[in-house]
Parts: sequence; structure tokens; C-alpha cells
Amino acid sequence: MPRGVDASRHEVTADLFAFLTTEPNAEVGAVHPRAMPVILATPSEWRTWLTAPWSAAISLQRPLPDGGGAGGEDGQRVGPLALQASDPDTAREAPALK
Repeated sequence: MPRGVDASRHEVTADLFAFLTTEPNAEVGAVHPRAMPVILATPSEWRTWLTAPWSAAISLQRPLPDGGGAGGEDGQRVGPLALQASDPDTAREAPALK
């Protein structure tokens, strides 16, 4: 930026992220009793989080059910999380919690 230019008046692009935590479920609580990340497991939950009013989105701040997760929409499997990849040869499932 040229010398003497007020940086606060220029648009800045930055890659940022954050995550929301909640009380742990039984599996996570065994290794981390204070908190676990909130996991949005289905496309409808993603849409709610991104588009709904806060009064609706806040209902998603809850742990996954005990027992390693629940079935998602259209039979999708959720938890343990799987790495997503467009190439099936590089996709793999994350190891189960012990």
C-alpha cells in the first residue's frame, strides 16, 4: 500500500474461520469433559446455520447423540466424520474414537 494511504478505507480479503462448541456427548466427554465442537451433520442443518435467524440457528448448538452420531438425510452417514474428496481413491474414513 502506498505510503500515507489510510488502510482502514480499503477493502481487505482474509481467510478466517471459527468454531462453536457445546457440552460433550458421552464419547467425547470421556476424553475431553469440557466441550466438543458443534457438528452440522446434514445439508438442512447447514442451510439453517447459514440462512436462518439466530433464534432458529442457535438450536443447532448441541452435541451429537451418544453412540457416535446419527443417520443423516437420505441415508447419509454422519460421525465419525469422513474426509470428503472428489477422488474416491483419496477419500478415507477418520479413525473411530476409543
